[in-house]
Amino acid sequence: IRDRTTETNRPARKYFRGSLRRFKNLLGLGAMLCVVILTPLEYYDVKQGNRVQRTLQYVERYGDGEYAKSALLLDAAIDNQYAALQQLLMDPKLTADELEIKYTRFILQMFEDTELRNAMSQLLRFHEELVQCVINELCDQEITLNFFSNSTGDLLRTYYPFICERRSRWKDPSAYQVIENFYLEQSNSELCKVEI
Repeated sequence: IRDRTTETNRPARKYFRGSLRRFKNLLGLGAMLCVVILTPLEYYDVKQGNRVQRTLQYVERYGDGEYAKSALLLDAAIDNQYAALQQLLMDPKLTADELEIKYTRFILQMFEDTELRNAMSQLLRFHEELVQCVINELCDQEITLNFFSNSTGDLLRTYYPFICERRSRWKDPSAYQVIENFYLEQSNSELCKVEI
């Protein structure tokens, strides 16, 4: 005697087993898709974390080392010349072109001091290296700009005759251009207006 309940359940069991197999396959496919989607996101997070860490190392290097001393040396030099510079900038007899020429001479005369020249060169090399790090996507642009855009923008706008003199002497109009483009991008200013 055959059990008819078993015979009638066989198609249901086959269907259930087939559905279970399909469900397992779909679950496996879903897991693979999660791995495929989440792995690049995780990689991006790690890469971004590395950028931030590397940028903060530059910030720390700047604050703890010779770079901060160089910046302080340049600040002290311009502070010592403040009265003479103020007199030059406020001279009502000078035209804009004459003022530009006299300001250029004034700044270049400051850089006759070897220590100041070396300090400026050191700061420019530091910022070239940092900007290249950002351009190559090894450092974070936003953090770099947050920490350095004001001070470096001021440095470039104040001491631009030094940069222009270097470009002229080296016959390289692109010298320090990467720094100028990065930090002064919003102002669209060209540093070297006067031929040296």
